[in-house]
Amino acid sequence: MKKAIKISIYVIAGLCAFTFFMSIYEPYARHRQIYLSGLDYYNNGKYEEAIGYLDILDKEDYYYKDCLYIKGLCHEKLGDIERALESYSQLIIEDPEHATAYLNRGNLNIKLGYKMKAMSDFNRAIDFNTNNISTWKARAGLKATLSDYRGSIEDLNKAIALDSKNSELFFMRAVYRMVVGDYKYALEDFDQGILLEPNKASAYMLRGNAKKKLGDQAGACLDLSKAGELGDTTAYELIREHCK
Repeated sequence: MKKAIKISIYVIAGLCAFTFFMSIYEPYARHRQIYLSGLDYYNNGKYEEAIGYLDILDKEDYYYKDCLYIKGLCHEKLGDIERALESYSQLIIEDPEHATAYLNRGNLNIKLGYKMKAMSDFNRAIDFNTNNISTWKARAGLKATLSDYRGSIEDLNKAIALDSKNSELFFMRAVYRMVVGDYKYALEDFDQGILLEPNKASAYMLRGNAKKKLGDQAGACLDLSKAGELGDTTAYELIREHCK
């Protein structure tokens, strides 16, 4: 009799535990499926369908923050900047240390002309993630529009330290170094960028200008010739004018 009672207790306890587990797991599984369906629509370029799925979840549900992020991306793809901003802003409220949300919102603020709001967002993104190259690059570009070219160079130094194989970063820094008159180091950046991306016509045009500033007229003309070979027809106009 006692043994039967013990078994009954174990069975009841097991059933209670199972019921409790299922009460937690079932909503989680449902929310996960909704999120994955929305993500699948996003990955297949069906942005409105993705939003429709993701809108099912509210802030009390699992995956809510993930849904806000994907919704922001969907609204961006659809060109709805205001609603994308709303999604990223809500995500930041839910997760104040979400670095990518700050980065994406900053990029949108630039599109709307809110440069200082963008600067604040990029600063916060860097506060929470110093290893995101895109953030350093975005802030460097923003600083350049504010004529802070030396600040841009400093940010690109950080980005290049993280990825020394990114030709675009070297070209950007070279251009800003040209603006501040640092032609020698600009030339070094153009050299490195071209080493990484040797078929970029505009890079040879720009490097030719750096060589000209440093008094290397022959080297400048050779770069113009290479730019022409790569399809930049304006290079030949400059050759006729400057490379007699």
